[in-house]
Amino acid sequence: MGLKQNFVIFLLVLFMFSCTNTSDKNSNIESIKGISLQSSSFQNELIIRPPQALDLWNDDLLVFSAGTDGFITICNKENLSCKSKMGKIGGGPNEFISPQYAGIVQNKYINIYDFNLRQLSKVEITQDNRCVEFSRVKLKDDDLFVTNLHVLNDNYILGSVLMGMNEPIVLMDADLNVIDSFGGVTEGLGIDSIKDIKSYIGRFSSCKDYFVHAMNDLGYLACYKLSDGKVVKLWEFYAEQPIFNDGMLNKRRLKDGFWDVSIKNNQVYVIYNGKTYDERKDKSKRFPTTILVFDLYDGNLCKKYITDKDICRFVLDEDGVIYGVGTNPEVEIVKYILP
Repeated sequence: MGLKQNFVIFLLVLFMFSCTNTSDKNSNIESIKGISLQSSSFQNELIIRPPQALDLWNDDLLVFSAGTDGFITICNKENLSCKSKMGKIGGGPNEFISPQYAGIVQNKYINIYDFNLRQLSKVEITQDNRCVEFSRVKLKDDDLFVTNLHVLNDNYILGSVLMGMNEPIVLMDADLNVIDSFGGVTEGLGIDSIKDIKSYIGRFSSCKDYFVHAMNDLGYLACYKLSDGKVVKLWEFYAEQPIFNDGMLNKRRLKDGFWDVSIKNNQVYVIYNGKTYDERKDKSKRFPTTILVFDLYDGNLCKKYITDKDICRFVLDEDGVIYGVGTNPEVEIVKYILP
């Protein structure tokens, strides 16, 4: 066999191996057997609007939902009894116009981003459950509009870009000075640039220097690591290949993406909807009931959970308990214990 033939065979084997790796990374979600989860009810009922986010604070559950009596609700995570509400909507001290939860800093302060004012507030919760604003900084770039801000490693802020940049993710310092932007999904797809950047909005979760970004409209999940102030992409996962029309994402032909994401015990948990545009027209069936689990370090899809109720927001504790938000037929907090 000649040298040229050997080289052709080598290229063919290399191509097949490359395809196998790609297939393994972007496994067919439907081919994985789902594990059914049954919800547990709480002793108390919490009357709330659909929350933006959930988080855990020591032994309490934090519920972030814009309402007249407070944006932050502190609940006992065992029985859902309400301990306190704070952070009223308004223009006074310790009040917010359009608050968004942005994460906990130094396990002491809660970051709240006021979207309309483009300001990030560091809020302290006192021992008697009062909300005291510690500091406030404003977004420096007047042309940049971001949402879903997330504290990374106490020193940096991630944001999902709405306007003002050509990449979906922006990395800022604690004073909201822009350091870098990244996160495009057009590489290798024949698309020169992203149009309608709002189509690539997503939510973040982090563990030390590792963080993930889960897009809402597109089933795209990517894991990054912050190393010496530089962002390195470790892996990515496509629930399906994106479809573009003139550089714009064709959301009518794509399934709905990820609604929330959380990292716990070196695994990435994401709520995946996977409904088509036509399926989402049925309000009784438009919400997600699927939780996918990935390995944080290599991106392998490990498990698929199917919940008995819809779940749009969630948080996990160290014992493998999921606290989630159901929205159909009414807004409620539900609990799942992972097997």
